[in-house]
Amino acid sequence: RPLLHEVIPLLLRGTRVRGEIQVDAGGGDSSVTATINIAETELRLQVAPVTGPLTPPSRVTVTASPDGTDGETVTTTLITGAGDTVIYLPAVGWNLEAAIEEDSDWEATIDPVAIGNGVASGLARVSLNPPDIATTTALELAPTTVVIGNTVTATIAVSAESDTTLHPPSGTVALRRQGPGEGGWTELDTVHLTAGTGQITIDTSTWAAGVYQLQATVTLPDGWTASSPVTAELTLTEPDEGDSAGGGDPEGEDDAEDEGDPDGEGDPGSGDSSGG
Repeated sequence: RPLLHEVIPLLLRGTRVRGEIQVDAGGGDSSVTATINIAETELRLQVAPVTGPLTPPSRVTVTASPDGTDGETVTTTLITGAGDTVIYLPAVGWNLEAAIEEDSDWEATIDPVAIGNGVASGLARVSLNPPDIATTTALELAPTTVVIGNTVTATIAVSAESDTTLHPPSGTVALRRQGPGEGGWTELDTVHLTAGTGQITIDTSTWAAGVYQLQATVTLPDGWTASSPVTAELTLTEPDEGDSAGGGDPEGEDDAEDEGDPDGEGDPGSGDSSGG
């Protein structure tokens, strides 16, 4: 059996002991019963559920450091998505710190960051905070060249830079134009994004002919970083006046009635109706 002076330091390192223990008093075969009351803190550690499109780190470490007293730090590894982990510490007060084991852009925070001296039990929750998701934005016009008066469809698509299958759950896109000789931008329309996509129909009936720059600017929810505005070029042309006039023969006459044969009898010396 260990001597009393050998047992107490072990208990102070966090060994959980309740009730009575027997120790050797050092006097031959005689023994005494000693009751030792160890003041301890039962600390429950948990990782908060993680939502969102990104996969969180698989492991988190929590380090408990004694608050202003001599002693060793205690490090515990938590598994993301697993149940609570319970540890027992001497009730001397502890400072808590959470960290992610693997190389990651995620951040880990813990609440609370300290457990007071003499606290019998406590709960500390680790939150995993994902990095903002960088995005790319594409702007497509259909068609890219159009006659004045026709409509153009602008399609805006937003996806994650690292994974094009990931799209922001919400957001808006604003479309504006800058035409030939225009010093500034003219707002056209703003629509909501659905699964990262938005469409705007453009009426060109009041526009002039020329080359226009169309620019799309997106606004995204927290956790998503919008890319810089993107532009696309649209060309407008004047209607074809010849087609709109109904043809090149407004009199409705053609050259079939040739002045060379007003009687319509033809030329006896000719091989066809054209007169030779």
